[in-house]
Amino acid sequence: MATSSTKSTDAAAPKVAAKAKDAPSNDVQTPDASAPVVRRKELVERIATRSGVKPNVIKSVLDSILQEMGDALQKDETLNIPLFGKISVNRRKSQANAEIIICKLRRANASTTPADADE
Repeated sequence: MATSSTKSTDAAAPKVAAKAKDAPSNDVQTPDASAPVVRRKELVERIATRSGVKPNVIKSVLDSILQEMGDALQKDETLNIPLFGKISVNRRKSQANAEIIICKLRRANASTTPADADE
């Protein structure tokens, strides 16, 4: 009898594995704490190199864009920016010296987004 129960367990194992294989992936990757941080200065340099615009002009425009994005998220507005993605407020947490806004960013897969789109 022990042999037959072992066979039925072995036969059921591939079915479970097949179901797990067919199930949609809900893999959520947590950010790496040692990942490099891009600061404003470096972002301005990258934009200047890519666009050919003077860095002092980029600083002014970038500051305005970031201020508007922050204000919109503060008001619980969803931002839908082509080439960047859709940003929405997920939840908030208040602290004594700051308000933490946890956002969700949804981006298209790299294979469907053109690398050098002109927008």
